[in-house]
Amino acid sequence: FDRDGSGRLARTREGGHHRHRVVHAGGDATGAEVLRALGVAAADLTWWHDTRVVGLTRGVGAKGAQVTGAWLDGPAGARLVRSRAVVLATGGIGSAYAVTTNPAGVTGDGLALALLAGATLRDMEFVQFHPTALHTGARHGQVPLVSEALRGEGAVLRDHGGRSLMAGRHPLVDLAPRDVVARAVHEVMTAAGRDHVWLDATTVPDVLRRFPTIAATCAEVGLDMVREWLPVSPAEHFLCGGVATDRWGASDVPGLYAVGETAATGVHGGNRLASNSLLEGLVFGRRTAARLALELPEAVGHELPTASLVPDPRAADAVRRAMSVHAGIVRTGEGLNQASVALADGLCQDPTWLVASAVVAAATAREESRGAHFRADHPVTSDRWRRHVSVRLDERGVPCAGVDTAVARVA
Repeated sequence: FDRDGSGRLARTREGGHHRHRVVHAGGDATGAEVLRALGVAAADLTWWHDTRVVGLTRGVGAKGAQVTGAWLDGPAGARLVRSRAVVLATGGIGSAYAVTTNPAGVTGDGLALALLAGATLRDMEFVQFHPTALHTGARHGQVPLVSEALRGEGAVLRDHGGRSLMAGRHPLVDLAPRDVVARAVHEVMTAAGRDHVWLDATTVPDVLRRFPTIAATCAEVGLDMVREWLPVSPAEHFLCGGVATDRWGASDVPGLYAVGETAATGVHGGNRLASNSLLEGLVFGRRTAARLALELPEAVGHELPTASLVPDPRAADAVRRAMSVHAGIVRTGEGLNQASVALADGLCQDPTWLVASAVVAAATAREESRGAHFRADHPVTSDRWRRHVSVRLDERGVPCAGVDTAVARVA
């Protein structure tokens, strides 16, 4: 990680931060450095490339049905891998929305596999939108992320009149929590009939050295961040909910575990603080590994396959359109009902359809606004809604939501 002039870890600020707390590497190439280090640490693992998990298997143990392995589909064809534990670590649900900061492979497969195995999803309504993705004109797929650290170093969001967009909206101004900034950007864009706002980074000191990755990305589309304002707009970024787990990564299906963005540990509440996803992955990934090193579920036979994932590319555009219009930054009961109608004819085993339907069901159930979930028809946060919303499959294989009776607590 980068160091300051005294040799100490260099830190910056992002959304919702009151102190400089985020370490970074190579200026803004932290992700690449994390992947490099993980690749070195994982050199002795067996990897199956270009391979997809299409289903899980279950057997019957002392605690009832439990996961006993996974079916893989890859270049060598289908194969069964038997295991006393399966850990899902497939990220979030970016492909359920038209525009996202996530790579194309983030299709919610882990969440869909968990549902098909009988597991519970939790807090799926809390979908975080990053307020500053680079607006390239793309109408679908992955778009470049313009790090909040730019605003942490002094960049300013501006409307089309050149005015500070966040002035007077929040005490932290441009570093307000992500839900606040994303809604403000959405409001300004909607009022102006524009598809983006501006990020002014021209006054950030030594911006090319500090943010070489963003500078290179801008240069690829003909933008000079030293001299020009950058067009930015919100994009789907992070799922705060996921597979309901305990403090050691275990789901409510024996033998099935989840970590990272796939899991709902509770630590993010309704609106993740910037940079805490990596911390969650480190802490709960390590805890899950420690638990499994000490105690694995019993070995059982008689594997029966769960329903398999059946991706349906034909439905993808309809799902993304419905989610982006009706289950995005601002939601209403009427809009969520329209999304539900649009999703009604989907294939129940398509992963994108499953996770999208789970979000819509949870967002419909939560009739308040909290964190990343904003209902224009229920704009107030209410203590009586300090509950988790859980999603399970009904007898038809359709995600259905229910409100937990216990008061929600951080895991």
